[in-house]
Amino acid sequence: MMAALDELKKQQYLSKQALQALSEKKLEALFLKAKHHTSYYAPFQNYEAVPVTTKDIIRANTPGLISTAYKGKLQKKQSGGSTGIPLVYYTTSESQSYLWAGIMMSWESAGYLAGDKVAFIAGTSLIKNGIAHKAFYKLFNIDIYPATPLNEQTLAAHANKMIRRKTQVMYGYANVINELANYVRKNRLQFKHLKGIVCTAEILKEGNRRNIEAAFGVKVINQYGCNESGTSAFECKCGNLHLINSKISYSTDNEGNLICTDLMNEGFFMLKYYTGDILEFSEEDCACGSNYPVIKQVIGRTSDIIVDKFGNRLHDSFFYFLFKYEPTVTKFQTSFDEETLTVNIQTDGTKPEDYYVPFMEKVKDQVKFDNYHLTLNIPFVLTKNGKHKQIIDNRKLSTALKPVI
Repeated sequence: MMAALDELKKQQYLSKQALQALSEKKLEALFLKAKHHTSYYAPFQNYEAVPVTTKDIIRANTPGLISTAYKGKLQKKQSGGSTGIPLVYYTTSESQSYLWAGIMMSWESAGYLAGDKVAFIAGTSLIKNGIAHKAFYKLFNIDIYPATPLNEQTLAAHANKMIRRKTQVMYGYANVINELANYVRKNRLQFKHLKGIVCTAEILKEGNRRNIEAAFGVKVINQYGCNESGTSAFECKCGNLHLINSKISYSTDNEGNLICTDLMNEGFFMLKYYTGDILEFSEEDCACGSNYPVIKQVIGRTSDIIVDKFGNRLHDSFFYFLFKYEPTVTKFQTSFDEETLTVNIQTDGTKPEDYYVPFMEKVKDQVKFDNYHLTLNIPFVLTKNGKHKQIIDNRKLSTALKPVI
């Protein structure tokens, strides 16, 4: 993995044209291997003819995506799903090495040096219990902190252990770390050895970034990734989020959905994988010198969209801007079904419910439902691996979601 890290760090200073050429060369070779060594991709004459690969396609064609020529051991992986149906896929040691190398580039932006004590705060999407994973955690001096149950007792235990273990870099879910920050500020705890914090898995809101930095007194770095497609992006010293495009091929559709191919996975091909993430890219150069593409904004996931009975669509970014300049609102969650839309906001308790009615009226202007409900400070719903979803589609709700205890 360290060799992969060194390679990625050097490649970022290639010209944009050289990076594009490198990606295209790897993609051409990968497509030929997929065509000649899998039953699913055999009929396609070129990469352009390959359809976008969705989770449903993978589930229906898993054996046909496995390379008959790959001699190494495939690693079985599982990702969560908003509908409660997990995606099972396979990857290789090489692909995982490059994936983690990309993650470590974000750690280095936060001040990480080899041997530093790292705290993982996450759910099952990041934390694994196998023998190989335990060996990995030990090798890289990583302590594990489960994201659930997210209550006062858990936050206290995590904070005290990190202080005792002299944690130097914190890495985990953005919203969970923000909750830990609230506990730290409330109890005036000090993390004297902490160098920096890396937030991942969820959109890092600027308000949360400021809150976390105020609580711990260190810089907060944003990290984006999609494990299935080997995709990762790191925030540089200039505050820009760089997509590492020397180990993936990527594009976006008309709606900004990111579509990626993992160029390092030669054992299980998922060409043109539909990540479900909506991204906006910038054409500007970055002063840090890296020529990896700059992500202007991670808008959110395709699943973070409200759809009313007339087909009108509203992305959760609308709520971010709706509450952006309202200091009494700290967090929100919106749920809907065919007839009802409910907006649940977490407030500081200084304003009555009537104060927030005008906000609800603005929502009504955007999407049409038979019923609207506004609730204050009701426990949020979390996914079973501890993530806070800002949009809950009750038409698909399953046991994958549960209320915060």
